[in-house]
Amino acid sequence: MEMRKIGKTDIQAAALNCYKKSNEKRIRP
Repeated sequence: MEMRKIGKTDIQAAALNCYKKSNEKRIRP
């Protein structure tokens, strides 16, 4: 991946994906 091509929207999307994954792990007993 080239950091130059990555925009703010891409970074936010990646952060949301990681956030959702972490939430799913927490929700699971």
